[in-house]
Amino acid sequence: MGFLVTDSWVPNVPGHHSYVSDREQVLDFSYPMFSAGLEVMTTRRGSSPNWTSELTSFVTAGVGRYLLALLVGLIVAGHLIWLATRRHTQHGYLAGVGHGIYKAAGLGLVGDYGVADPKRPLGRVAAVIWTIAGVSFVSLFTAALASQLTVQNIESKITGVQDPSGAKVATVTGTSAAEYLTTHAITFTGVSTINDAYRQLHSGAVDAIVFDAPVLQHHLKLTRSTNDTVVGGIFDREDYGIALPTGSPLRKKINETLLDITEDGTYDQLYSEYFGDNPA
Repeated sequence: MGFLVTDSWVPNVPGHHSYVSDREQVLDFSYPMFSAGLEVMTTRRGSSPNWTSELTSFVTAGVGRYLLALLVGLIVAGHLIWLATRRHTQHGYLAGVGHGIYKAAGLGLVGDYGVADPKRPLGRVAAVIWTIAGVSFVSLFTAALASQLTVQNIESKITGVQDPSGAKVATVTGTSAAEYLTTHAITFTGVSTINDAYRQLHSGAVDAIVFDAPVLQHHLKLTRSTNDTVVGGIFDREDYGIALPTGSPLRKKINETLLDITEDGTYDQLYSEYFGDNPA
């Protein structure tokens, strides 16, 4: 009787060995069933958003600069309007500047002149210039917001194995995934089983899972989740095969069967059923 084996785990074989070197001394292997490796799984968290974190991610440095420019522009315009109209009003400094900011906002942002249009030619020219500046600002600000929202909607926090350095990652301890993360100095949370890793991901305790690609792909195929996804492609490639006792008479039969199902299309059919489309 054989069992499926990868670099992730082999009983009674110490350390991390290649598919055909040290393990071949104690086990016989079938032809590779498929070439795979490790992959990164992440999830979208749009079902129950935290409004404070959403607001924090929304107010970026670029948006902040637009808001600061708007505030400074309105304050300056408010002072200019107050200076131009203070002889004809009874407003004090604060009330006059506040009224000027209100009128500047109405004129620049929505094109509202208020109760009276400017009478003097200079005032009308200034109003036109301010209106054009306001319309331009609104257009630029709207474009910046749209761009920010688009980026937030189409980009995941994790896009591949190069990203977990700034995120919380989980994997099963004692596996090739754990060894890969350790070798590349990526901090991770070790769990006992892959199901524990799924629970950590869905609870928000971690941002991503790094594990054997076929296992993650089969999970997606089985659960048909619309939130979970694998990203970044397969890395640290390794072959999967059936391990048998040394000298097992089943090896030749298994190899012949693997060749037969590959040639007649059965292999691709089984792969698609359990893992999705065959990338090979």
